[in-house]
Amino acid sequence: MNKKDFLKGLALGFLITVSVMVFIHFMPQQYNSFLDNKNNLRKIKEIESIINQAYYDKMDNDQEADGIYAGLVASLNDIYSNYFTKEQTKAFDDEIDGTYVGIGILLGKEESGNVIAREVFKGGSAYEAGIRNMDMLLSIDGKELKNEELADIVKSIKSKPGKILN
Repeated sequence: MNKKDFLKGLALGFLITVSVMVFIHFMPQQYNSFLDNKNNLRKIKEIESIINQAYYDKMDNDQEADGIYAGLVASLNDIYSNYFTKEQTKAFDDEIDGTYVGIGILLGKEESGNVIAREVFKGGSAYEAGIRNMDMLLSIDGKELKNEELADIVKSIKSKPGKILN
């Protein structure tokens, strides 16, 4: 390698390094972590302090953390993104495991909190009961579904084979 090629390579490497450093320095705030912003952490601590002072009951730390995590995921406004607690994760794992049977339906939630049948599978008990795609489900066994957590609803309709739901 001659001196001219070496200097070209050195100059190119320097330009790339400077370009990356400038990009990182002027990178939009949205690419930085939410928790890297000290104002966000201070706000969370202020809210926690207000809750501890004014809320009628003592806040459980695990419940508080789960609420923060669920809120962070919910802020995505994506129906396919959910935060699961340990209990909800276990229920989800059981469902995937095939330990329980369902009614042949894929549920979803509208922004209004209504529960809808996103997809009803032919041959499943939901289809046989007359439920069709995009039907709104109001209750299961007399319990109103609006504003219930989707994971809890799924848990309530999965069962051992032969259980009847109304």
